[in-house]
Amino acid sequence: MRIRWLAIILILMGLFMSFGHAQTGQSAAPTSSKSNETLTLEKILGPDRADLLLQERARYLNQEMAAVQQKQMVLNELDRMIKVRMDELASAEKQISELIQKAETYKQTRLDQLIKVYKNMRPPELQRILWKLDPETRLQVLEKLQPKTVAQIIALLDPEEAAKVSESLLKVGGQN
Repeated sequence: MRIRWLAIILILMGLFMSFGHAQTGQSAAPTSSKSNETLTLEKILGPDRADLLLQERARYLNQEMAAVQQKQMVLNELDRMIKVRMDELASAEKQISELIQKAETYKQTRLDQLIKVYKNMRPPELQRILWKLDPETRLQVLEKLQPKTVAQIIALLDPEEAAKVSESLLKVGGQN
């Protein structure tokens, strides 16, 4: 039992010594063909037992290295999957932006066509229609109409509503 504990202590010392050499940048490899640790183990335990302990230690280190390599492979695969997903998201974002641009262009085209129709209407008729639209669309239409037509429409409104419309037109930059 004492020999086993002594062997474990020597192995741990060897690990710490190897770690210390790695920390300081010194080579952990001995200059002779057998390390000092191996020679010490052979003296205490005998060559056969020392070889068994060293083989067990090598097997443990190989298992640890295999586990680290397996984890690295998993991380590499996850990294690849994340990159693929990011590319997919960037592509989807580009498609969405293009669709939004098309929708805005279509909406503006439809608004321009509607304004052409409205320009041919008399102000009292136009005022009744515009005040049934949502305020944002109404404002967009008023911005595109001739100032004279807008003035006639505002004149048809009660003073409070006329003031609100005038303020809204000022906020968006006035008339064409």
